[in-house]
Amino acid sequence: MQFPIDRGGLKIPCLEMKDKALKLPWFPCLIHGMDQLWYLHLNSKLTSPVETLLQKNLSWKDFKDHMKPGLPEFWYDFFHFWTQLNFQHADSIYGFDKIAPQSLWFNSNIKIATKPVQADYLQSAGISLITHLLSTKGGWISPTEVSQKYGVKMSGEQLHWLWNAIPQHWKGVLQKAPHVNISTDTLFDRAIDINSRFTKFFYDEMLKKETSQIPAAVK
Repeated sequence: MQFPIDRGGLKIPCLEMKDKALKLPWFPCLIHGMDQLWYLHLNSKLTSPVETLLQKNLSWKDFKDHMKPGLPEFWYDFFHFWTQLNFQHADSIYGFDKIAPQSLWFNSNIKIATKPVQADYLQSAGISLITHLLSTKGGWISPTEVSQKYGVKMSGEQLHWLWNAIPQHWKGVLQKAPHVNISTDTLFDRAIDINSRFTKFFYDEMLKKETSQIPAAVK
């Protein structure tokens, strides 16, 4: 299959990856089809808006918890492929510039009682990333600072629970590093920025992830 066409192949290294790359280009339809009947039907089969779920770092196991009975098989496969490509385990995320922009909500690496944390009222107030609750001296800001900066109330106990939900090695980095402005770089962000050749984009992203998971000694 991977040989060039003139040598009897299809120039496709992996049919499974090609299948995923052909389904994932439905991504722009999900982003721009919000007024379509099929989009409203799809959203009715999920517990949260599809755009919200796609933006977050959810494992397949946690993503399935947001699915309702009757979700079409095509979208079941699409979301499965998306999470395989998009989800990053906590152990693969290191350094302040990678940890600070991690989402606080719908993140499979940040859980309380085995479930990813959700707080719609805080997200509506502009608190969505770890960096939004960081002090300039490292660690969490105080309840008073949350109120002054975002106009919402968070108790010290709530901040404590949320801090404890963050992976231990992340906390070690966040406590030592001063708060600096950072930018996000997620699969969702990168996909939004392109206008065409979605199949190639997702295929290249899959190859990149496959390569990054190969131990250095093997490369």
